[in-house]
Amino acid sequence: QVHAAGAESGAVDPKVQAPYKTQAGTAPRKVLIQRKKKQFAASGESLEQLMQERHVDLSAIENSAHFLPLDVFDDGELETRTPDEWLGSGEGVSTARAWDFVTDQFQRCEVLCEFKLKERHYHVRWLHNDERSNIHRLYILFDSEDPFSFVHRLSVAMANRKEAELLMRYNFYIDCMPMDEVTPMDSDQMHRIVSSCLSTKQLKSLLSKSATTSLMEEIGMEYSRTLNKITFQHHLRSSVHMGQRLLLPDMDPAVLEQPPKLAPWFGVIQTPEHNFPESFSSFSFYFLGTKREVIETLQHVKKECEKIESLRLFHMIGAKNLRLEEFEAQQENIIKNNSVLLKETWTHEVKAQVIAGLTKVGKGWFNLLESRKEAYEFGKLKRCLCLVNYIMQDSLKALAHTSFKEYLEFVDNRCWWDLQVTAPSKVTVKDPRTDAV
Repeated sequence: QVHAAGAESGAVDPKVQAPYKTQAGTAPRKVLIQRKKKQFAASGESLEQLMQERHVDLSAIENSAHFLPLDVFDDGELETRTPDEWLGSGEGVSTARAWDFVTDQFQRCEVLCEFKLKERHYHVRWLHNDERSNIHRLYILFDSEDPFSFVHRLSVAMANRKEAELLMRYNFYIDCMPMDEVTPMDSDQMHRIVSSCLSTKQLKSLLSKSATTSLMEEIGMEYSRTLNKITFQHHLRSSVHMGQRLLLPDMDPAVLEQPPKLAPWFGVIQTPEHNFPESFSSFSFYFLGTKREVIETLQHVKKECEKIESLRLFHMIGAKNLRLEEFEAQQENIIKNNSVLLKETWTHEVKAQVIAGLTKVGKGWFNLLESRKEAYEFGKLKRCLCLVNYIMQDSLKALAHTSFKEYLEFVDNRCWWDLQVTAPSKVTVKDPRTDAV
């Protein structure tokens, strides 16, 4: 959420496609912005007329005929600005008109600098009653927004909802049709399907008899549903009143029915034509794993780093109470030991693994005896060593994060009691979890 306190009311200028520095004989940018404001203001006054022309009726949003919310079908691609741009980058609030679900009409409001990104809701303050509420972006018309685009966005959302509801009803009716009297697939059809599926030795070894049986049951159900679908489409085309009774008045099965997908010629993903030798050469040039020795070396380095991640920077296991000086000495001791381990033992082990692994490679991209700086900068050895550094840095980061998190939990668990000393002879110890004294 984006918050702004003590902001002043304001409005964002409409968008215009004009340069900031105009040439002689052309209208200045400020003049174009002012014209846009007047145009939007005039169109905004006739907003109800624009909505009637596009058959947009927001008063029927909560109608029982629609079981899906309209804002779910809002097309975010039609948004012309980001929330920060609508709200003036947090500098103030924007004036707008929003649909009031209480009065079922558009009301003037101020859009505050608070936006819930996931839900696309703005926090608005109504000017007619000074109340506040969260309104979806679909129902807000900013003063600097084109009313024609706003109405078009509403009409697109309503059309998408109508299509979704029709398709859901259509498929629901087909799913509820009984399958008892539907003719199932015969044995020859099932045998052809099984033979095609188990045409290779690999598939025969992978698919068991129980898995094949369950798959054939699923195919049989889909086959019966398809026959019911054909029957339902036939009755829907032949009877107009049937579509009206089932709330499918605008349903045309021939139009809304998706075309069947063609069976692919190959059982693999088709890739566009390309020069494979050139692509493979470019990939091998940048890829570090072209040598077995390099892969094994990185594996050994990762194992050494995993050992470090299992360490802890602080001592948090104590069976008895300690004085503050003893606790500090204990922590300083373990920090000193870990520092020696990280600076000397760990770095030497990683270095030894890198040298032992890359020495076997010999001359080439990973030549450890390379003396020319240009060849080192251009070769893969530098990138490999940089990758080793990144692995070590990531391990240190994980070690520090885990150690500090556990140390915080250790201190928090042992400082849970609330101790209040009101007098030398009056000490109160309270457990905040149970309020026991």
